[in-house]
Amino acid sequence: MNAGRATVVNRLVSPGIEKSLLGAPEGTAIMPARVSTAASSGAVKAVAHPDVVRRRRAPARRGEGQTLRAAIVEAASTMIARTGDASTVTLRALAREVGVAATSIYLHFETVEEIIAEVKRVRLDELGAALSRAADAAGDDPVARVRARAHAYVRYGQEHPGEYAVMFSARIDLRGTAADQPIVAAAFEDLTTDVTAAFAAGGRAETPERARLVAVHLWTSLHGTVGLRSMPRRRPWSDLDEQVDDLVDRLVAVPR
Repeated sequence: MNAGRATVVNRLVSPGIEKSLLGAPEGTAIMPARVSTAASSGAVKAVAHPDVVRRRRAPARRGEGQTLRAAIVEAASTMIARTGDASTVTLRALAREVGVAATSIYLHFETVEEIIAEVKRVRLDELGAALSRAADAAGDDPVARVRARAHAYVRYGQEHPGEYAVMFSARIDLRGTAADQPIVAAAFEDLTTDVTAAFAAGGRAETPERARLVAVHLWTSLHGTVGLRSMPRRRPWSDLDEQVDDLVDRLVAVPR
């Protein structure tokens, strides 16, 4: 070690870490502990050793931003599902869950409320897609389509209890947001259309208002089924598939 280098180091750090600084590999992020004052101007500036280079985070590759956004949403969903309480989602807690700095979250969301709204939108979109796939697989028979939607609904709730809690059961304050409304409205309208067609196929001349009311009864009954069956205390429930079939038959009056 030459004298000039030792002098610079002694100005930068305390004697206790001088050795570790000089032996640090290139790229190690070590900040100077002291500053020097330029005699001519009185300006204060940091003195950095020429051999010590700050290690900077590499620029994000194409697509990594969307990957981080998805990771933030997934982490928030997990946190809410874990407790059923959206108040557990804070920027600091979320940053720890994802493993990033809290400031990185602001690149994608301005508030926690925006994150929670996105969680609801993503999960409701998943449910809506599951209902549509089930109805399409059932074919053109309207009763079969209603039945398929009903089974897909409770199946999603049973297989994804955490996600279901995020959508409906978590205590989430979304005042000022409406991320979930178009998805729920579309899924409900699809269900109402199939209920109306089922009435027509069975020779029942029901008004559109009556069909909508039956769709409401069906949705709320399925929601209650998922919620009650997810409770920790087990009940002597009947077979789930049989319960769903009986519910659909009673509401659309299909002879068995």
